[in-house]
Amino acid sequence: MTWDPIQYLKFDVPRLRPALELLSRIDLDDPKSIVDLGCGPCNVTAILGDRWPNADLEGIDNSPEMLGREIGRAHV
Repeated sequence: MTWDPIQYLKFDVPRLRPALELLSRIDLDDPKSIVDLGCGPCNVTAILGDRWPNADLEGIDNSPEMLGREIGRAHV
């Protein structure tokens, strides 16, 4: 199955809500590295990078179509 990142991002607000709620519960000040497993088009990865700017970010997804959209400084 192929994923369409444009179609996926049409619903980015409802998809982001659970991630933002989970992120608000993480009590870390300065992690060295962060892996966003199942990162899709990296919209949450970008938020992770904004929250922890010193962390080395890596986005992993099994969809080449999604990974074709690099956002910010994440390694995808």
